[in-house]
Amino acid sequence: MIIDNIKNANIYYPISKYFEKAFQFLQTDLSILKPGRHDIDGENVFAILIETDGVSEEKAVFESHKRYIDLHYTITGNDRIGWTPNFSITQEYNEKDDYMFHKGPALNWNIINEKYFAIFFPQDVHAATVDSGTIRKIVVKILLE
Repeated sequence: MIIDNIKNANIYYPISKYFEKAFQFLQTDLSILKPGRHDIDGENVFAILIETDGVSEEKAVFESHKRYIDLHYTITGNDRIGWTPNFSITQEYNEKDDYMFHKGPALNWNIINEKYFAIFFPQDVHAATVDSGTIRKIVVKILLE
């Protein structure tokens, strides 16, 4: 897991050949986007804009992925994301949609403020959109090479 400010995005370009495209997309005018999927580079890199009311820690859903790295970027609100390396699987891997669900608890909770991002790799079990307010965020899905 990585947490940082969008102004430091270029530091992370070497992680994947797709990171530069992902971060460049996040630095465009996101206010004009509607919720839903937005293609950046086909199935290699795409974004999902989410507008939702936050949930409590008790209702948070822990997930992980095998094919994609998750890049969570907060547009407005404060996205509180739980993270844990220790987990038990509650729903087996869904290959079509690239997720499996896990049981918490989180080892820690991090607030991802506006203009900040969090990167989650396949080993990072995470639960997002935990807050008492409304959150507008983008999750960029970056294909593992």
